[in-house]
Amino acid sequence: TLVLLAAYKLTDIFPSGFEGLAIISVIDITLVIIFWAFYFRELMPLFSLKGLRLSIMMLTIAGAAVAAVLVTGLASAIEFSIQDDVFYSTYLFEDTSNPFLWAILFICVQPAIFEEVTFRGFLYTNLQKVTSARSAIYITGFIFGIIHLAVISMLWLVPLGLIFAFMRMKYNTLWYGIAAHFTYNFVITVIDFWA
Repeated sequence: TLVLLAAYKLTDIFPSGFEGLAIISVIDITLVIIFWAFYFRELMPLFSLKGLRLSIMMLTIAGAAVAAVLVTGLASAIEFSIQDDVFYSTYLFEDTSNPFLWAILFICVQPAIFEEVTFRGFLYTNLQKVTSARSAIYITGFIFGIIHLAVISMLWLVPLGLIFAFMRMKYNTLWYGIAAHFTYNFVITVIDFWA
């Protein structure tokens, strides 16, 4: 995934704009599904709805929304555009038939599901076999920040990755991380579209 994203961001191998993003997303989703298939039995318990608590889900969603607003404000205060520093920016969808819908699918839904499966599912599960849960939290949190290839954004991506990994460890589910990840990206997308 890191090589794929680096090739997309740092070279001209893939087309620019929406077409390039779509190609990269399909390749990334395919890679995650392949790994998911190999580790299906180990990852399935992380998708159980048993034990989910509405109060924790609501706090998770509220916390992610607040974090998105704070990060957007911080980025604005340091005169830095979050969207210019990540792989998927809302401007990529301007020429599509429904820019907001495509942005939601590519910026909110796809990363929330597939990045959580990758980092807090597959990677965390395998790291926990060779190290402690605490180390797995730190490693996946930092790799999550690094994989975005955005130096300044690591100020908030690493803490978010640590929080998502902590929630995965504490509750043994990916649902809270998926909800928080989706909400965080959704709020930033809404702000970018209507601010």
